[in-house]
Amino acid sequence: MRIAVMILSLVLMFVLAMPTCAIFVGGALGNDEAMAMQGGMGFVLVVGLLLSGAFALGRPKVSMVTLITVGVVNLALGTAKTYSVIAFGLAMMAYFGHKELRSSRRPDRDQRYTVTFRN
Repeated sequence: MRIAVMILSLVLMFVLAMPTCAIFVGGALGNDEAMAMQGGMGFVLVVGLLLSGAFALGRPKVSMVTLITVGVVNLALGTAKTYSVIAFGLAMMAYFGHKELRSSRRPDRDQRYTVTFRN
């Protein structure tokens, strides 16, 4: 699950970077504040996806918190609900990746209490 979060985050970052840039520049040149704000929130999502992809393998909890923060900021400003859905979906995947990593580090119940003596 962690590899999927990393790949999806980085692919979505590259896919969303150019249209977001075009929306932001178009809004700035056309003096349309709503359009420029939409592009700005897209940049916030792109940076969040970059951080999320960077931390997905080693620290999936950081990835999850980053994506939740980006989703909440997008929802609070009300500019990009689609971006929030993407961020929250990836955050759920990062949560399951965190559980997977935590369970793989924990020894089995039989191994924890086994004592071996060497002669």
